[in-house]
Amino acid sequence: MEKRYQKEIQQKTRDISQLCGVKYYEMADGVSRGVMAISDRDVPMIEFDKIEIGMGNSSEKVRKASNYVTSNNNRDGAYSALKEMVFKNA
Repeated sequence: MEKRYQKEIQQKTRDISQLCGVKYYEMADGVSRGVMAISDRDVPMIEFDKIEIGMGNSSEKVRKASNYVTSNNNRDGAYSALKEMVFKNA
């Protein structure tokens, strides 16, 4: 994506939470609370989904709201969570 558009998108989406995006995706795709949330700061999104994954570098509040805590973002935490939760049972 071109840098000139990145700043514009960031400014327009500043007030939109990650939870808003998850709810939109679920509504548009017809998914009923089946999205896996991985976050380091968005407690409402973590509490909304069935599979709540906190990043290792997240705040204590996010880690407590999660039902699984993975490693931090510098140690491929999202990949580790997907590997553990999705691909392990495939």
